[in-house]
Amino acid sequence: PFNTKQLISLLFQHVFLTGGNSMYANFAERLERDLLEMRPFKSTFNVKTANDPILDSWYGARKLANSTDFDSLCITKKMYEENGGDYLSEHFASNRYIPTPVLVPK
Repeated sequence: PFNTKQLISLLFQHVFLTGGNSMYANFAERLERDLLEMRPFKSTFNVKTANDPILDSWYGARKLANSTDFDSLCITKKMYEENGGDYLSEHFASNRYIPTPVLVPK
């Protein structure tokens, strides 16, 4: 169990760029500069660009789809019908939006 500050710090250690937009000239450098400006003084972060930004996400999805865990990550039609569409936002594998809390200095 992490507190919010620890979780934010942990997430900033694993910023991963993938997709065609990450291939724009100096994209990673600009992101690093922006993170440096927005993060607390002396905090750290790590930005890594995918080896193949165009296909790496597809390769990852293929690996997941072929894994033995894949079925446990999916919801069935029956689950959807029993729980409704809102269940998708509650499902542990959903892509929920969680706003970054504003940390007020003490």
